[in-house]
Amino acid sequence: MNTQELQFELMKKASFNNFHADQVVGDLKANTHLWDAAVMDRCSLIKLRDLAEDIWNVDTLYILTSIKSEQLYELARAWNPSSLRWIEGDEATEMLDAYVSGDYILCVWWN
Repeated sequence: MNTQELQFELMKKASFNNFHADQVVGDLKANTHLWDAAVMDRCSLIKLRDLAEDIWNVDTLYILTSIKSEQLYELARAWNPSSLRWIEGDEATEMLDAYVSGDYILCVWWN
């Protein structure tokens, strides 16, 4: 299993409210031409707190892509997120801790 597949398996452990991992993972796998990498995370240690209960507590999907694709945006919109936005330029550079040129991050958040 490669690292991206491992991320997909972790996403499947995180289905909640309007986030339906099977749909999201299936759509991403069916549209690999639209993205380079995808990871789901949370900006806190809640994941650590819940690991003993076998819960992967995340709420934000980050999708790295070299093109700011309207097709990817519309695909993600169909997942019923609470928030959907592009991260680019200096903000993307800071988040990736590297200079990026032409890289975009689609940030998909569920409440």
